Amino acid sequence: MATLSETAYYARKGINLLIIASIVIIIVRVIIITIEPWLRPQEKPLPPTVSFGKLPYPNAQSDLDIPKGPFTYSLETVDNKLPVVPNPMNVYFLPLPKVTSLSRDDMKDRAARLGFTGNPIKLQDTLWRFIDPVNSLRSLEIDEVTGHFTLRYNYALDQNLFQENTLTTADQGAATNALRQALGGIPAELSGKQTISYLKLVNSQLIPFPSLDIADAMVVTFNRTDIPGPAKDQKISYPVLSPNAAKGVNYALVSPASDPKKKILEMRYVFLPQAPGVPPGTYPTISAEEAFSLLQKGEAIIASLPENFTNAVSVRQAYFAYLEPYPTQTYLEPIMVFSDRKGFLAYVPLISREWLVKSEPLKTTK
Repeated sequence: MATLSETAYYARKGINLLIIASIVIIIVRVIIITIEPWLRPQEKPLPPTVSFGKLPYPNAQSDLDIPKGPFTYSLETVDNKLPVVPNPMNVYFLPLPKVTSLSRDDMKDRAARLGFTGNPIKLQDTLWRFIDPVNSLRSLEIDEVTGHFTLRYNYALDQNLFQENTLTTADQGAATNALRQALGGIPAELSGKQTISYLKLVNSQLIPFPSLDIADAMVVTFNRTDIPGPAKDQKISYPVLSPNAAKGVNYALVSPASDPKKKILEMRYVFLPQAPGVPPGTYPTISAEEAFSLLQKGEAIIASLPENFTNAVSVRQAYFAYLEPYPTQTYLEPIMVFSDRKGFLAYVPLISREWLVKSEPLKTTK
């Protein structure tokens, strides 16, 4: 029978062996964790598919009054660095509708939903103009193939409408209701967060105004839903931005008038949805540094300018987005957005220039 001292001896020895074994296990585990990434086969990024061949340089027409350059840019982000551009990035196909025997009937039905009846005037092959038979200040231009339209009310000849009521936040709903009525429902892909800007009537012209207080009209932009980011990071998404940040590609200009036919002063709908069942193409991209260099050279799309702009911009934020092209194009392409966080916004297309078709670079200075 073991004595008490022998039992204590073997117990201490067992504890020491257990401690040593635990330390060895921890060391081995740390070594495995450290070298495991090196032993695992590295996933090579798939080469760009460039599914749609060469792409058009994105259209970015707007009514912004861009001052004469040159502009100067300095990088003043928090860490004085730019984000790393994903490579490749997706490009989405936006097909045009096909002509059918019912195209003209569909056009007349849409016009009637907006209050336009009677015979239209043909402007181009597929473009028609309606005049409201009840109020000749209202006109509608509509394409019989795409269904795209622009509604206008000539408010310059009826400025009393701005005195009828005070503009309120509830007037935003009038824009949504008008578009829903025209289309019979708003496409899910066009149900992104709406953006609002305000206007003031000065010398018969509506000019930008900073707030709702004593504003005479509001612009409601119908934005496309965000574009998903890389498959490996589902938390990332990219907004879809317009060439004019204050007035989107698809928008309604709303007045405070109580008359429904004077409520919407302008409305433009030129939306093309993504092709169902068609996967996005992937395309090589330029680096953030190259994008910033193009910005400095004046080869960017200016989307917003602050008041009292001095031509000197401190870039304090840079991020990725997609551009809603105008006039309409059949591709949705990625851009890099540069902001001073004070009202300046500029876009640089991110697709590698060898895959963009444009005879001359887009100049932002006159």
